[in-house]
Amino acid sequence: MMAAEDVTLGHKQLVDIESTFKNLKQDLSIKPIYHRLENRTKAHVMLNWLALL
Repeated sequence: MMAAEDVTLGHKQLVDIESTFKNLKQDLSIKPIYHRLENRTKAHVMLNWLALL
């Protein structure tokens, strides 16, 4: 079982990541893209992450 501090830290990190992706897509005027295949979803996330870096 995870400690409460670990759960809280994990949630804060998730919120930060989601906020960063939202800001990235707004800055680039990118509309939401919905993928049905796992490999395309992973590729989409990877490309956004690389763009952020």
